[in-house]
Amino acid sequence: MGTRSVRPSLAERQTDFEELVTGPPVSAAFKPDGTPTPAASGFAKKYSVEVTALEKSETPKGAYPAYRVRQRGQATVAGLAEGSGAGRAPCCMWQGGLAMTQSANMSGC
Repeated sequence: MGTRSVRPSLAERQTDFEELVTGPPVSAAFKPDGTPTPAASGFAKKYSVEVTALEKSETPKGAYPAYRVRQRGQATVAGLAEGSGAGRAPCCMWQGGLAMTQSANMSGC
């Protein structure tokens, strides 16, 4: 009797990722008249957006400017290739039945 191979179906791409990142407190990010301080400008620059793209996030610790980081999910095939270890040098070699590490500082082992 033959064996039957069962392959689960994979999504074409990974799930999109979204994270709300907060910056410095509003009191440090904006002057009383609402103009941005260097703290707000630096936070916006870190995410390559204008200060006007920031939103206000209320937290238990107070109000903070925030930015919604969105990252589209990677194609599943690309993600599988990255995690497979393809292209890496082998970490061990067999000699006389003993496993020997090629290098103590090889990355990816």
